[in-house]
Amino acid sequence: MNKIYIYPNNEDAFYAKYILTELIDKYGLKAEFISILDDNIPGHEISKISPNKNSFILISCFDKVLFKKLFDNAKGFKRYDFTTFISSFFNKILNLNELNDINYLLKSSVLRLALFFISFFKNRSNAYKMLNANLENLVSKLSSYYIKMLGEKPDVIYFLSSFANSKHLGNIDKFMKQNGLKIAYFVDENDASGGGMFKNLNPIIAPFYYMLNTNICKIFISTHTVCMSLKSSHKKLIVPHAFIYPIASLAQRKRPLDEHFFNKLARNNNLIVCASTKSNYKILKTAFKNRCLKAGYPMFDLLPNLNSKTQDPKNKILLAINNTEFLYTFKVQVEKLLNKFQVILRPHPAQIFDKEFLNLKKELENHPNFFYDDNKNVVNPLTNSTFCCFSDTSSLSYTYAITFKNPVILCVQQTQKYEDISFFDKRLHILYNGDMVKSARKAFEFDNSLVDKYIKDEMYNYQNSSKFIAEFITRKIKENR
Repeated sequence: MNKIYIYPNNEDAFYAKYILTELIDKYGLKAEFISILDDNIPGHEISKISPNKNSFILISCFDKVLFKKLFDNAKGFKRYDFTTFISSFFNKILNLNELNDINYLLKSSVLRLALFFISFFKNRSNAYKMLNANLENLVSKLSSYYIKMLGEKPDVIYFLSSFANSKHLGNIDKFMKQNGLKIAYFVDENDASGGGMFKNLNPIIAPFYYMLNTNICKIFISTHTVCMSLKSSHKKLIVPHAFIYPIASLAQRKRPLDEHFFNKLARNNNLIVCASTKSNYKILKTAFKNRCLKAGYPMFDLLPNLNSKTQDPKNKILLAINNTEFLYTFKVQVEKLLNKFQVILRPHPAQIFDKEFLNLKKELENHPNFFYDDNKNVVNPLTNSTFCCFSDTSSLSYTYAITFKNPVILCVQQTQKYEDISFFDKRLHILYNGDMVKSARKAFEFDNSLVDKYIKDEMYNYQNSSKFIAEFITRKIKENR
């Protein structure tokens, strides 16, 4: 039985392991196990592994210099055979002639997985050429399939997401319709089960990676920021759901924002990315050059203007920590905080059912000063009565301050700089000092007018970005008619 190793341990390795495991569990890839090798963890070093004839290794690295070093470390493994091994499996499925109900979703998954692995192929081997040809053939069939379904080619594919009900796209579609553009709405099959949130738009259910690659529109709009795709005629305009894309990397990465980071960010040359702020634009422009749009953040177009005089008394603290491990180190601090203030625990929408949050909720729910907020809308009666927020590398660490004009106490262990840009911004943030009670009291001294200064000096098209993006798309489409 085959043994698959992934090396080194990084974000790409985690993704590769996830999709390979899916191949084994669902689609019959024959492998005994998948393991990530890490030279920094005793017992998991590559030097401690004795490869055999059934061992394959995937070197998860796009940096050419580092790749060569890792490639040399992996001597003894079948380093070339992995390409042939994995692509032969993909080709077997992609060569299924008919696109029918039985293999429709299977091919969708294989397309997504193949696009990831095709990025790692370092040569133009026969295996690469065959896989690429089969992918292009699949996309050609899909394009014909969806054109027949729609009756005509739309100007725009507007890809919806159940995450936050696609509010990150603001009202872009409304303004495009006013400009006379033809829009076709789509939603992924994984999002379609979320009820009738998009019923009035009558979207077509289709896998995201199908629609990303089909050649049936002029512009494809989505909030997904990871877009590995084949060459296609349409442009992909990405409106990141994360306000902090990509400045969050300054707090999340251990390595600096180097050439490797920017090359990986810009590997799709059909991509146009919207920047929410000047800081985000400065980083994105390094990668995307003239394919970066000073657009703003459409979600703010949908939020009401909050007048502090009409709000409830500000006597609560919002606790919105994404890092559950970090959250548990706060547990004793949170209990002290509850003795002084009312505290609202708000998990990230994707973490509502995570056991760490549910366990913490159970431990604290009997305290009279504890509240739990799983409302889909961040602006609600509970959050309206807060005077500060504890957060980390969530977008809420920015959007809370901008929405409520209150400070965020930033709980990050380290933040590096890119030129003059840091994840910490004194116009929005107070750095956590190790004591929650003392940090919360510092919030009372915060000059809230600094938030208005941030909006004026840093943000693009505040509360008008949907219209700006729609006008940009309209111009691009009319230029090519």
